[in-house]
Amino acid sequence: MLVFSYMKRLIKSKKNSLKDGINKMTYGKNAFFFYFVINEKDEDEYLKVENEIKVSSARMAKLTSELVDKGYITKMCSDSDRRKMIIKLTEEGKKEKERIFIRSIAISKMIFERVGYDKMDKFIDLFITINDVACDVIYEMKGERKDA
Repeated sequence: MLVFSYMKRLIKSKKNSLKDGINKMTYGKNAFFFYFVINEKDEDEYLKVENEIKVSSARMAKLTSELVDKGYITKMCSDSDRRKMIIKLTEEGKKEKERIFIRSIAISKMIFERVGYDKMDKFIDLFITINDVACDVIYEMKGERKDA
């Protein structure tokens, strides 16, 4: 679980997102399930997932349609607000989430073992720092606010 905590820390760093960082390897279906792995959920709001994995509305509609067809998810209206769509993993979807989790942990563990846990810990700290500073610099150059 140490590897998972490192992965989660890196992905959830202040200005990093699934699409901007780790998601280069896990675009589409894998990013969708990885969102649920990282957030340790089996359901969430449609727009929240779309925004977090940073896909277009058209791509999200296609992706969720494919996942419904495969029996991985169901979509339903929120009980509290009928305007909000909820995505819920089915039992098959939970199995797929678990498969992706196990695979990502295995890959990450191999990387951590080859590089070394101490070096990886330092790398993650340094990556987060550089990422935060780079985002601040870009916002400053554009003249935008820099809260994230």
